[in-house]
Amino acid sequence: MEEFRRKLKTKRMILTMFCMSGLCIYFALNWLTDGVPDFARGLIMGIFVGMEVAAVYYAVRLTVLLSSEEKLKEEYIKENDERNAAIQKETARTASVISLMLAALASVAAGFFQPVVSMTLAADILAGAIITVVVQAYYNKKM
Repeated sequence: MEEFRRKLKTKRMILTMFCMSGLCIYFALNWLTDGVPDFARGLIMGIFVGMEVAAVYYAVRLTVLLSSEEKLKEEYIKENDERNAAIQKETARTASVISLMLAALASVAAGFFQPVVSMTLAADILAGAIITVVVQAYYNKKM
């Protein structure tokens, strides 16, 4: 249980560091992208605000878990449950396949209208395939 507690404390520390550095990164990007259109600036701000809200939520959640031994035990059981792990694996596998297939369809459709978008989506598909192969090789070697 102590190892699990240490793991959660490390996650909370990383989330806290992200929250603190997120504002600095946002202002640095805002300063570096001075001539960028308002849409792009709004998109950047929306992404960072969303990431910050999620990080704060999970940091608070971890703090609550670490303050109560009973909640910590519940979370430990939930995280180490074999059924939940199997569901997570199947969900990740299915979601990645569906995402790659939709990106491929979008790439084909975009090719009729905007070749640059089509090539960008094709690059995304290639990156996803490379990441899948590398991660699979890693786990084949590890397990």
